[in-house]
Amino acid sequence: MRITATTFALLCMALWVSAQKEVFLTANPAIATATNGFDLSQLAVEKEDCGTTTLDVVAVIANERTRIRLRQDTIGFTAEGYYECVNCDQLVFGNAYVPVDANGSPVDSLGYEALPTAIATVEEVQIRYCNPAGTACGELETYRFLARRRGLNLFPPVIQLAQAETISLSADNVLPGQMTCSFFVDCFDNYAGRDQLAWLDDYNAPTNGFTYQSGRFAGVDSLCLVICDDYGICDTTHYAFRVDVPTIQPPFYDDFSYEGVLPSPELWLDQEVYVNTRMASDPPSLECSYF
Repeated sequence: MRITATTFALLCMALWVSAQKEVFLTANPAIATATNGFDLSQLAVEKEDCGTTTLDVVAVIANERTRIRLRQDTIGFTAEGYYECVNCDQLVFGNAYVPVDANGSPVDSLGYEALPTAIATVEEVQIRYCNPAGTACGELETYRFLARRRGLNLFPPVIQLAQAETISLSADNVLPGQMTCSFFVDCFDNYAGRDQLAWLDDYNAPTNGFTYQSGRFAGVDSLCLVICDDYGICDTTHYAFRVDVPTIQPPFYDDFSYEGVLPSPELWLDQEVYVNTRMASDPPSLECSYF
C-alpha cells in the first residue's frame, strides 16, 4: 500500500509500545518447573549431546534417587543367595542400599540416592553375591554413581540499553566441571522488537561470552545463555535488556526528502519501508515512502 503521510499510524504504534506489559523473568512458570536449569528436552537435534556427562557413571541429581538391576555372575552359588553392599556405610555424598522384598530378603537391584549437599562427585559402590549363610561370596563388582547438583538459574540485574546499542557480556561460570558447550535460548517475553542480535564469542569451542545488540523498539527483551560441563550440569543465565527509546510527541511531519532508501531512525522505529523518488504519482514533496 502506498502512503505519503502516516502520522496517525505512528501515533497508534507509540501508544501500543508504551502500553506493552513487561514480563518479570523470575516469574516465568517454565523456569519454576525446570528441574535441572534448562529443560534439555527442548534442545535442537544439533545440541542433543549438550548437557550429558562424558563419564562412565550413573548420574543422579541431588535429593533424587535411582535403582539399577544387578546382573553379577552367581555361578557356584544357589538361587537362595543374596547381594551384599560392602561399602555402603562409607559413602559421603549419597546413600546406596540393596532393597529387600516383603520377607526382608535382599533383591537383585541396587539403589542410590544423592544427598542434597552433592555438587559433583563420583562415588563407587562395591557389591558382591554371597551364599545364604554369608560364609562364601563372589568377586566384588564396582558400580559408579555421579552425585551432582541441579542446574542453576541465574538472574543478573536488568541492563539498560539505547536503541541499536552493542554490549559484550560474560556469564558467571560456577560450573563444578569443565565447560563442554554453550548455546542461546530465547526466553519468554512480550518484547515486540525484531532486529535485536546476539552471537557467541567463539563457535569452535564452548564459551560463556557473547555480544548483544539491542533492537529499536522500547521494552524489555529477554535472552538466556546456557552453559554445560562434563558432569552434565547446565546453568542458565537469564538476561533482561531494557531498551530505552526517545519519545516524540505527535503530530510531526516527515516528507521523506532526504538521501537514502530508509526512513529517518530519529522519527521511525521500523526500517522495513522503501523511501524513493520514483514510485509516487504527483508527490507533494521530493520523495515518498512505501510501507
